Amino acid sequence: MSARAGWVVPRRWLVALGVAAVVFLSWADLLLLFSPARSAVAALDRDAVWVEPGVAGVDADGVRRAFGERPLTMVVVAAGSPLAADESESCAAVTDAIDGIVNVLVVDGRFEHGCESDDLPLTTDRFGWDFANWTAYDNTTQFLRHDHRAMAEQLAAMYDNDLARGKLLREVRAFHSPAYRHLLPVALVGAVVVGVHGGSGLLERGLARLDDRRRERAAWRERRADLGAELALVAARMVHLPPTPELGDLSRDYLRALADWETARPGTSLSEVEARVRGLHERVR
Repeated sequence: MSARAGWVVPRRWLVALGVAAVVFLSWADLLLLFSPARSAVAALDRDAVWVEPGVAGVDADGVRRAFGERPLTMVVVAAGSPLAADESESCAAVTDAIDGIVNVLVVDGRFEHGCESDDLPLTTDRFGWDFANWTAYDNTTQFLRHDHRAMAEQLAAMYDNDLARGKLLREVRAFHSPAYRHLLPVALVGAVVVGVHGGSGLLERGLARLDDRRRERAAWRERRADLGAELALVAARMVHLPPTPELGDLSRDYLRALADWETARPGTSLSEVEARVRGLHERVR
């Protein structure tokens, strides 16, 4: 196999590594495809409240008005819902997927769990805030069963109180299209595949050029070493020549050739040095 043939980029492995990197970076969105919270997250990407199909008597518009532009969300499910099986995990599935929000999970008309995104701009101890606020919220909403609007108003009041006390920094809720969660990983995978196939070709050509330059430099060094040996042979023959005026001229030409040989930079042409050495050889025969 030639040196150039050795520069073969394993595209399959590059694609596999790229796809693995995309999966690693977007694993939460990909896992969400198989989560019971998938529908809730998709709805809350563009809304403040999600009511599980089949749950009646929820004033969703009242909840939206109570929350306004605050980064607050509410998930309302029935008692037998898969999301009610593990309230903590279900609540966290929403806040893990949506940045900067405070979320409450209401099961069968009763507050069951509250949580917040990791990037919620708190200015106080997160653990202390989490425990104190959700304990207080549970106490203040225990008699508000099935009054979702009142629970939303209570959450908004708690949020505003923390803003006033400087425990939170104000942020306006930003809504997104839910499609981006799944389109983005797909687009990244496509970009990886295209980039690998296009980029690996460029990389192979670049590596081939580097290999060519390496071989050219090796050939240059070898040729320079040969010229050095030839100059040494000329010098050895000059020692045995009789002292004549021609020998003085020969010595001057030899020193010029030797100086050119010593100052030659890697990659530069050695043609002039070769011509000088060839001429010296002719004169010492």
